This record gives sequence, C-alpha cells and structure tokens, in this order.
Amino acid sequence: MLHRSFAALSPGVDRLFTGWQQSRGGGWLVSTSVPATFDRKLPTDRRFVSYNTSAMKIDQHLEHYRVITGPLRSAPGEPFGAFLEVPGPCGEKLAIMVDNGETSGWEHVSVSTRRRIPNWIEMAWVKDRCWDEEDCVVQFHPAKSRYVNNYNVVLHMWRRIGETFPTPPDILVGFKELGELA
Repeated sequence: MLHRSFAALSPGVDRLFTGWQQSRGGGWLVSTSVPATFDRKLPTDRRFVSYNTSAMKIDQHLEHYRVITGPLRSAPGEPFGAFLEVPGPCGEKLAIMVDNGETSGWEHVSVSTRRRIPNWIEMAWVKDRCWDEEDCVVQFHPAKSRYVNNYNVVLHMWRRIGETFPTPPDILVGFKELGELA
C-alpha cells in the first residue's frame, strides 16, 4: 500500500533512507525531515487549518523523475513523492522530496544535490514546480534551541495549509522599479 504522505511513515523511517544517505564517495542524500521518533498524532486544535486545501502541484517535468518502486515509491499523479536525478536549472542533478501536508498541515519540499547546498535559482525553480508562482512559501531559520540539521546539503521549503503567510511590504525589501541590480 502506498503512503498518503511521507509524514505518515512508520517510526522506523530512518531505516528507509539508509541506502539513500550520502557517503564519502558521493551518493544521493534524501531527507524527509521526519525523525525516527515521529509522533503521528495530529493537533487537536484545528481551528486555523484545513488539511484538505493543499495548493501543491507536481508539474509534468518532475513526474518523469518520480520514484515508483521501493520504500520511497508513490504513484504517478500523487501530490507527494520522491523525485531523483532531476536535471536542475544550473546543471546540477537534484533530489526532491514532496509532502502535501495531508497529515501534518504543512506542505513541505526538501531539495538536495550530491555535493552542495542548493542555490537560490535551484530553490526558486523547484518552488515553481511544486506551487503556483504567486504562492508564498518559506525557508525557516528556527530558534537555536529548535535547530535540526540531519544533512548538510538539504534545504527545505514550507507552506502552512489554509493560512496566508504574512510578508513585509515590498518597499522594505527594495525598490521594484529599479529591477534587478547586478
């Protein structure tokens, strides 16, 4: 049976990724951000979230790289999955994990390369293949006491289902009319 969400994997999820973890010789590094002791209980207070309003999409380009066998398998068209050896916009092959947030209330995408942290161009490219270009998704820098870094070449994007993430006014970021400055 296929899992509806990677967050719904069993508490032994860490064993599923043993063969995918990066070694000194280089190999794919895949992270689901789900610890081995993951508690599958959903929050009891659901006032602020609707778990069935996911805005995630998986475009046809990614579908060609979906893992359809083994412990990371998912069926074509599912709103979650593992996508390996995806040719990125900067020439690097990407490993992408997508979770539609069905069990957690958080849509999540992790992106890794074989040798380095993904750059802004790669993250923006993946974002546009998993969400609408007008959706706001975030990368968190949590409080030091809550920091988790299982793999040093993986970055994550998040979107809370059913909520609009507040953003600062454009003028606090820069002047749109100037365009991109080199």
